[in-house]
Amino acid sequence: MRAALPRTAALRVYEPLAAFAEPERSRWAAYADRSADAREAARADGRSLRLAGLAATPPVVVPARESDEAHVLVLSGLVHVCPEQPRLRAWEALAELRAGYPQRLVEAFVPPLVLEQAERDHARWRTVHPDVRPHVRTAGWQVPLAWLVLVADADRELSLEPDRFLRYRTPMAAARRSAARALRTLRRTSDELWAATLRADEPAGRWEPGEDGPVALPADLDLCADVEDVARWLEEFHPRSWVELDYCGLVDLLPPDALTDDHSARDAAEVLGQLAAGDGASAATAYARLERRWEAVSALERAN
Repeated sequence: MRAALPRTAALRVYEPLAAFAEPERSRWAAYADRSADAREAARADGRSLRLAGLAATPPVVVPARESDEAHVLVLSGLVHVCPEQPRLRAWEALAELRAGYPQRLVEAFVPPLVLEQAERDHARWRTVHPDVRPHVRTAGWQVPLAWLVLVADADRELSLEPDRFLRYRTPMAAARRSAARALRTLRRTSDELWAATLRADEPAGRWEPGEDGPVALPADLDLCADVEDVARWLEEFHPRSWVELDYCGLVDLLPPDALTDDHSARDAAEVLGQLAAGDGASAATAYARLERRWEAVSALERAN
C-alpha cells in the first residue's frame, strides 16, 4: 500500500532525455533504469526528510541541496523525466508566500532570518542557473480550472485498485493548443457574461453554488490570467514533452464513486464552450457543477 500523499494536485511536465544537457542527461538515464519501486522509495524518503526539516527548530523550509528524485514516463520506448526539484520549488513557494500575505503573517510561520537566508541563497543560485525552471506545479485541496483546460476527457486515466489514482496525460503540443483556444475564448468574453446571472438577492461579487436558481461565475475568478500564466510556463519546455495533471493525494479524500463520476476536464470544456457561444448562464451552471465536486474537499481544508 502506498504511503499517504500530501493533499495536493500536481501539474507535471515530462521532458525527453534529449532536452537535458550532459552530464544531467546521463544521470537521468541511469535513474530511469532503476526499478519503479526503488524510485518511489527514494521519493518517499525524500518527502519524509523534508517534513522532518519543517518540524525542526528553526524550520528547514528549503532543502540544503537539490534532490536526485524524478518521475519517469516511458512512451514508445522513449524515456521522459520530470525532476521533482523540491529546493527550487521551495524557494519559489516562499517568494509567492511573501508576495501574497502580510509580512507579519508570513513571519509567524517562517522566522525572518530563515526567510532572508533563503532569498540570498535563491538569488545566488539564479546567477548560475538563470534558465532552470520547475517541472512541477502543485495546488492544495483543489484542481485549478486553468489546469483542466489543458486536457481532455479522453486523456483521463482512472484506477481504483490496487493503487488509486486519477490523472490526465496529453502531449505538450495538444496542451499548448488547448491553452491557446481557451485564451482566445476568454479574451473574447465580455465582463458582462461573467456576471450576467448574479442572483438578484445576492450582493454583487458573491457567488454561492446551488442546485436551484441562476448562478454566476465568481467575480474574483481571473481565469484568463491563470491560463496565460500556465501557457507561458509550458512554452519553456521541449516541444516533445508530455503534460500530466495528477490528482495525487486528493484521491484519498474522494470515495470511489466520486472518482468514477469525476469528469472535471469535460466540465471545464463545457464552461469554455458555453462562454464561446455567449451563454453566460450555462457557463456558470457548468462551473457550479465543477465547484460542487470539491465542496467536501474544501470543507476538509477549512477543518484543518
